[in-house]
Amino acid sequence: MDLKINFLVRWANAYPESRMNDVFKGLLETTIDLIDLSRSVLEALSKDKRLKDFIDFEEILGSPRNEHAKHRVLIMKSYSDKEFWCLDLEREKWFIVTSRSYDEEWFCRNNVISGSRSTVLSEIYFMDKVSSSVQILDLERDTCKTYNFVIADRRTKAVQLFSMVENVYVVEVIEKMNVDRLNYTLFSPEVDLSSLLNYISCQRTMKSGGCCNIDMSTLYIGTMDNECIEMSRILGFEGFGISQICANKVNSRTIVAVLFKTKKHVSVLDIDNRKIETKQIETDDSDKLERCEDGFVIYNGARCICLTNLELSTLSTKYDVKEILFENKDDCRHSKYLFRGNNWYRYYHEIPQDRYQFETALHNDVISNMSFKKLEWKPLPLPGQISKLFNQHMHDLLFQISLPKSKLLCDIECPHCKFAGRATGNRESTWSSDTDDLYYDDGYDYYFDSD
Repeated sequence: MDLKINFLVRWANAYPESRMNDVFKGLLETTIDLIDLSRSVLEALSKDKRLKDFIDFEEILGSPRNEHAKHRVLIMKSYSDKEFWCLDLEREKWFIVTSRSYDEEWFCRNNVISGSRSTVLSEIYFMDKVSSSVQILDLERDTCKTYNFVIADRRTKAVQLFSMVENVYVVEVIEKMNVDRLNYTLFSPEVDLSSLLNYISCQRTMKSGGCCNIDMSTLYIGTMDNECIEMSRILGFEGFGISQICANKVNSRTIVAVLFKTKKHVSVLDIDNRKIETKQIETDDSDKLERCEDGFVIYNGARCICLTNLELSTLSTKYDVKEILFENKDDCRHSKYLFRGNNWYRYYHEIPQDRYQFETALHNDVISNMSFKKLEWKPLPLPGQISKLFNQHMHDLLFQISLPKSKLLCDIECPHCKFAGRATGNRESTWSSDTDDLYYDDGYDYYFDSD
């Protein structure tokens, strides 16, 4: 915003008689949020006597300001190798955020975000199964680092699935295991692990004289250490291949939800309390598994299943299961749902108006009503270039993080970035407010120049 108003003032000063009164005021009101300007810029602008006719500097400088306050943001990868599109959920505006530290080679292999470390942090990650490594990009500090997954015996194995929450990393590895080595399970002997757990099946195989080597779908857990992530086995599943995993922190405990390829069961592992609970839940290939405030959400295009942690429960079961059907509007099509950061997002096409809509609602309201009917959906802005991507890949594109307000400066429709991208072949701009370069916007049909 600082760059924008500085450029706008310079542009107006080039022809003050024709621009300052006729155009400047309108542009100031429609394109500049004064509350987003830094104190130093406001103080510098306040010395220009002509601007006092348009800006009440005494009022704006006297209002409370927190340039480093963090905003909830939905983030997705743009077409450029070092550029991201961010929807500021506080201001309901789309911004461009660039990163100079993001590895271009990773962009060629992984041009979509794999996930976010936490909704309250500014970090996203990109998973590379080929090299069994993960790249973590901190957009607040603009730092990027790659970590390799290494198991206890110092060998790197091919990672199939990956989930992280805060400082906990959980991966799935397919490996051949000897029956004699199957006592590595983390869980207590008194816990009934049911027929899902590998060693029961293996013991039966041994008694029947079967082969001692079997393919295992094994879960590992680890923490970051310098250049690598040291992984240790948790447990394995034989005969029940894993389709999805999701790690979460609930009441300071690490829990991991597991979906299986059989589509008949869902297991929740409590790492800290060494417990496992398995639910008979029918799933399908379109289901998505996400963490929420108090457990997990499994959803597809028709319904959502909420696994809520019952912290104070004295019963043997620690998770309550509720199924809630989605409500699709009659005059709409292509409805898609997304769950991020304890909020629901809905994208759909209104047929009569031939337009796409993007909306959000609170998950807590869904739980309270046990229904999506009469839910209060709040509309969100949807630029054209993003709408086209949402139509097919919304769930795989959008993730929630938190970013300082000071990082959200350049509007997604920024005319200068459009022109710079047209001239250089990408959208990253090195422009500063002191430049006299041409300023063009084909969306608003006006030119700014230095003549």
